[in-house]
Amino acid sequence: MTSAVVVALGANRLEVPCLWFEGIEAAELFLIDLFGPSDCNGRWHPDSDAHLKTLVDLFFKDYYDGCGGIYAFEVRRVEAGQPIVCFDLD
Repeated sequence: MTSAVVVALGANRLEVPCLWFEGIEAAELFLIDLFGPSDCNGRWHPDSDAHLKTLVDLFFKDYYDGCGGIYAFEVRRVEAGQPIVCFDLD
């Protein structure tokens, strides 16, 4: 079985892994329950900042969006020893 992570996408291409799941389907069902169907790019978008603020405790131990918040979540397949996210603060 392939593992999966939910990744939060933010400003400046910042990508933060949030949650680990035992499979892609479980991760997608989790996001569908919160946000409904994904967009055509396989991303789930909060309806508003207020909507996101009600959900951040499900994704993060601590959350601060002072320089720009999350605009979407996506599911990524996880393979041992492989990078998962991009890091670009420029």
